[in-house]
Amino acid sequence: MAQREVLRRLGVSGERPPLAMASSDPAGYVRALAAAGEAAELTARGGLGDFTWLLQRVPGEGYCPA
Repeated sequence: MAQREVLRRLGVSGERPPLAMASSDPAGYVRALAAAGEAAELTARGGLGDFTWLLQRVPGEGYCPA
């Protein structure tokens, strides 16, 4: 399974924060923008998002990375 899909299932998104946040909470906006950039890098097509994870069923535990 591609890292992009694994991270999206965990709620990681590279979406930018709303621009209105820049005027209401500048520091928070910069933090959110940095987090979005990191998430986008981890999920990018042709980059780290194409990294493949092997998932293996563990009896009684569901799935875990192998």
